[in-house]
Amino acid sequence: MNLRVGFELVFSCSQHTPMLLMLNMHSSHVNDVIVPDRVRIDRPLSLTQYHDSFGNLCSRIVTPSEGYLTLSTEALLNVSDSPERPAPDNSPESGGASTRRVHPVSPGKQILRNRPAIEHGMGDV
Repeated sequence: MNLRVGFELVFSCSQHTPMLLMLNMHSSHVNDVIVPDRVRIDRPLSLTQYHDSFGNLCSRIVTPSEGYLTLSTEALLNVSDSPERPAPDNSPESGGASTRRVHPVSPGKQILRNRPAIEHGMGDV
């Protein structure tokens, strides 16, 4: 089954703001990609990318000090049409013993609590 994924994020910053972005698909899905997810930026900015020790593609930018900044992407994946099955209790994904590195933040842990969302409609740009 083909699955189209993507996003559009709009930021407005009052000063130049460094951002570390992890917006791309994880490298473990490379065999599923039909159309890759390339992050698009609506204005010329310097973009530095690297892979962290968990296999995430990280991008670093510095936002402009005025106006809106839009980041977006679209991708197409070939995924199974069967539901995903939970990992067995002794697997690395469920916290079982492994030599593989496990991300220090558990999936159930909420980092940001009750932060109000700021929305910018594209009609405002």
